[in-house]
Amino acid sequence: MLHADGSAISDDNTVGMAMMCCADCLSVVGKEENDRVKCGCAQTIETGDGDIVLEQEDLFETLESASIEDAGVITVKATITELKKSIRDFVVNFRIWDKSTQAEVSGSYNFHLK
Repeated sequence: MLHADGSAISDDNTVGMAMMCCADCLSVVGKEENDRVKCGCAQTIETGDGDIVLEQEDLFETLESASIEDAGVITVKATITELKKSIRDFVVNFRIWDKSTQAEVSGSYNFHLK
């Protein structure tokens, strides 16, 4: 996992408020049309107790297609800017897929606020 500037997050995955966590994923590049692909990316952020903070079904919903080069690496980002109670543990679940073939990659990562 990385900070937005590309530096590594400490081994305990602890970040400060409003700091960004990123997970770089090689996307699933499937069927190409004119050197372009159609990708989808879903993301859910939950508290350690399972309460959903953010749920995005397709971050690329309005993107018709992307170049093969741009779709080669997709970065999933999470930023917590405000809390209503003292929540410190989060889980980010993500899924990246090719809309033409339905091939996909998915994963999750945990992070903690200071």
